[in-house]
Amino acid sequence: MTVTLRDSKGEVVASVVVGSDGSFIFPNLPGGDYTVELDQPDGSTISTPGGSKWSVTVAPGETATHEFGLVKEVDLQVEGVSVTVGTVGQEVSAVFSISNAGKDNNITSPRIIFTVPESVSSPTVSAPKGWTVTKNDDGTWTAVGPEAFAPGDAVEITVSGTVTSTETLVFSAEGSTPSDTEQNLANNRAELTGVPVIPASITGLIFNDLNENGIRDAGEKPFGDLEITLAGPGGKPLEKVVTEADGAFAFLKLPASDYKVSFKAPKSYRLTTGGSNWEVQLAPVTRPIMSSVL
Repeated sequence: MTVTLRDSKGEVVASVVVGSDGSFIFPNLPGGDYTVELDQPDGSTISTPGGSKWSVTVAPGETATHEFGLVKEVDLQVEGVSVTVGTVGQEVSAVFSISNAGKDNNITSPRIIFTVPESVSSPTVSAPKGWTVTKNDDGTWTAVGPEAFAPGDAVEITVSGTVTSTETLVFSAEGSTPSDTEQNLANNRAELTGVPVIPASITGLIFNDLNENGIRDAGEKPFGDLEITLAGPGGKPLEKVVTEADGAFAFLKLPASDYKVSFKAPKSYRLTTGGSNWEVQLAPVTRPIMSSVL
């Protein structure tokens, strides 16, 4: 790298190349006011006061000394990619992208702290080869990258677990470069928010309608062991259940959607309410009840 000396008028007096030991010298100068300028290398930051320029007044016969401190400059970037969440009891996963957005320098062992919502049980953090993941005493997780995370390198790290409530879930990832100097810290943190699906249910009852009035009266027995089919949009079968001994059946933890419930009446019986196919539109936290009588 080059160091340039200018006089009080801004004119170049001399330029020298920094030696292998980091030193430079401008000898045999007359007394006067000078400015020393360092040609700062790309991908570096000057850590000493004054930046790349140093103004000094030198008396005749005097030697003035200044040191420029340089550190390599890096740019770690943390971004939220996606969050996928089901309902209570199902999995949630949050994906973050970690990259070296700099152009010149490797990042030495980048460090990412992940915070997982308290309402997510059995959390895990999955990182690619070359990254080490540990769980911290405070419930957060730390992922440490390779010793040489090169410019342009990028990985995805996934945080996952089981949803235990319908509370909004907020995952965060915050990066740091303990071994390097970073000026741009604005892109070191990212959050991902997910809202669990509030489950809905479909329940029903099948009984022997002896008087054919469409209402279950005292003494009218239920039908157990009847197969009930649940279909989704387009008629795609989703689930089958069998009625309990009390004639009841249930499809639980359903996302809001359009459904069709159907069953086949036993031999020698006919329906006294509606038909054997029932269509329903479910919104969150609804619980339609179906009673079919034979």
